[in-house]
Amino acid sequence: MNQLSHIPLDEMLLMSFKASDDGDNKLAEEFYKSFEEAKDKALKLAEKAVEVGDTKTVDVIIKSFEKAKVVSQERIKQNTATSIVSQNGINSVVETNEVKSTNTNNEVEDFNDLSINNLFSEKLQNISDNENLSEQEKIDDLAKNILSQFQELNSDNINKEKEKEKEINKQSKNSKISKDKRKSNIDTLLKKYLAEGKFEIGEKRAKKLLIKNPKSAYLHNYLGVCLAQQKKFEKSLKCFEDSIKIDPKADDTLFNKSIVKLRLGDFKEGWDLYSHGLTKENNIREIDNKYFNDKTQLWDGVPFNGGLLVYGEQGIGDQLMFGIILEDLLKIQKNVVVIVDDRLKKLFRRTYPEISVHGFSENEIISPYSKHISMGGLCKFFRNSTDKFNNGTFREYITSFEIDKQIKTLMPNINGLKIGVSWLTFAKKNAKTRSLTSEQLACIMNSNSHNFINLQYGEINKNLEELNKISNKKLQSIPGVDVTYNIESLASIIKNCDLIITIDNSTAHLAASLGKPVWVLLPYNNDFRWMEKSEESLWYKNVLLLRQNKKDDWSQVINNINSALDQ
Repeated sequence: MNQLSHIPLDEMLLMSFKASDDGDNKLAEEFYKSFEEAKDKALKLAEKAVEVGDTKTVDVIIKSFEKAKVVSQERIKQNTATSIVSQNGINSVVETNEVKSTNTNNEVEDFNDLSINNLFSEKLQNISDNENLSEQEKIDDLAKNILSQFQELNSDNINKEKEKEKEINKQSKNSKISKDKRKSNIDTLLKKYLAEGKFEIGEKRAKKLLIKNPKSAYLHNYLGVCLAQQKKFEKSLKCFEDSIKIDPKADDTLFNKSIVKLRLGDFKEGWDLYSHGLTKENNIREIDNKYFNDKTQLWDGVPFNGGLLVYGEQGIGDQLMFGIILEDLLKIQKNVVVIVDDRLKKLFRRTYPEISVHGFSENEIISPYSKHISMGGLCKFFRNSTDKFNNGTFREYITSFEIDKQIKTLMPNINGLKIGVSWLTFAKKNAKTRSLTSEQLACIMNSNSHNFINLQYGEINKNLEELNKISNKKLQSIPGVDVTYNIESLASIIKNCDLIITIDNSTAHLAASLGKPVWVLLPYNNDFRWMEKSEESLWYKNVLLLRQNKKDDWSQVINNINSALDQ
């Protein structure tokens, strides 16, 4: 394909506008028709460029559209008093303050509509950045989508633009980096790369953008995240440092740095930085608003005579894991109050009878206290070195004796080990990479003569039907137990199992905190709490970590499980 330097979309628009201003609407329409045809041909040209891997041509097409957008924006400024109405696909002009406008003004509004720009930039930039072009959408579908969007959005666009500006101004107050983000619609695309796990493409794109904008704290932070997700930890830390030099108070960057530090075992600095995930502006650690509204003093780790309120944070698994530290806290602070997910109240009350335990649904904490802290915040005082992990006291969570007995009567009475399994997560992040397919779980179940007990939470009826069709044995579910909401009964089922095999989810933490033998299956890029390389967990001595040695490949892990169960 011959090298392309420019497509004159902007010049065609300018000629159309000039003819309109001169009163020659017919000529203006002809020029605009030429613009539409050129736009259509540009998309077809992009299709051919994709087929041969010519990303430079795709970049030229993107730049041509961006130039046309600039021209259209200038036109909007000149015609802010004009309102355009579209009826049945035919453009009609409403005159305001005796200012006239042609259909070219209406069409150009579509070019400036953010949804159009996002669609074009996201899809074509994605094609341009991705070297593996076969995985992208076909460009002919892209062309149809864009053209249909141009036709559908011919209504009151000037007013829409003003409303969007108001909304953007409102949002800017809620984010320190929003100005940086709004400089380009590319932010949406970068987020998409992260959400889809396309970290290599995100890295490439961020590096390209940093050449043009080397002082973007946002881009340095983004690049650091992409590198960390590829286990390029030292390079990622360098990127975070570059970002912090530009914006020293960016909570998200400081928090991202903490995650890498903790993953590499630098607990002192890691836990210090971890606090940046718990600000009212950036509640990354997803704690209840009661924490931010608390008027008492934040605890500094020094024992005192009054009551200390400890707020559970994040999900059930996090509260169970951080809750282990309460045993060490009680050694120095006698008066402790804890607030956790309502489903965990009974479990915590049995395990820590000396602590006043409340649920987040309770409107008022009756127990007196004068200072507060988050559960994760305890780590900077009680888990700031490997020695403190190793020397910490582990108190197993205590299940209900009565429910244990009831569950025991419902467990299958057959030979072999009773192995509890959980193979799915419904978390927003990395759910697909962390979970097993029905086929992979069936491979484990079919390899031995043991019995498998369902511990999987969530809406999984279809998953169970699929699994039982392809497995030689049925996955046993305990009748009458909702393992999603009834944590008490789920804990008792786990207590009645001989072994737990689970992916990284809340079931892994529940089983581990109950003291059961647990095999946790970890993806190649695992959560920071499991650190790197080791088969042992600093959090739970009874846990065996089974790690992927290749991204998205569970085959070696499954082979190791099958070999161990077959002995």
